[in-house]
Amino acid sequence: RPFSPRRGQYRAYTLELAGGPLGGPGFVKHTLDLRFYIPTAHKPTLKEILYGIKRKERTHVLAIRVLLGTASRGVPAYEAFFLGGSDTHRAFDWYRFYGRNIALVNIEYRIPITKGLWAAAFVDWGDAWGGRWSYQGGQFIYQAEHQKFTPSLGYGFGIRVQTPIGPIRIDYGFGKEGPKAHFAIGQMF
Repeated sequence: RPFSPRRGQYRAYTLELAGGPLGGPGFVKHTLDLRFYIPTAHKPTLKEILYGIKRKERTHVLAIRVLLGTASRGVPAYEAFFLGGSDTHRAFDWYRFYGRNIALVNIEYRIPITKGLWAAAFVDWGDAWGGRWSYQGGQFIYQAEHQKFTPSLGYGFGIRVQTPIGPIRIDYGFGKEGPKAHFAIGQMF
């Protein structure tokens, strides 16, 4: 199930190189994305107990993502790491944190309610930081919202509805800047 994995893992390392003979500011960007999907036991319904029904789609899933990245000092502003919003840190607005480095951990517990409807509880922890503001060659480079790693914690809950085009989700996150609601198509990870 590529849109809603229930078991397994995903590991990706990305290396981005820019500049040199191609022109523009030269930079190197490294990203490591680790995802784990762990099926967990669930309490069967009374109907499942009475009729001996075992339903794979009713399996709870513990989903974990670790995202790490760093970029060289020449990275332009539009290539920096951004944190916040429905795809990274749900307790904050889109692109709330930014910089040359990123460290993020997402933990989500997905609970089936009925076929095609899931609830989720989540914790997001991380930061994007590092670099300095500079304006060179008509663009901002070396940008960061702050210099030191100061992770922020967020938590919340959400609903996922399976549709023919994939899951649609609504998440409600809580953090130090107040509650935030996010709507998206597809699982976060």
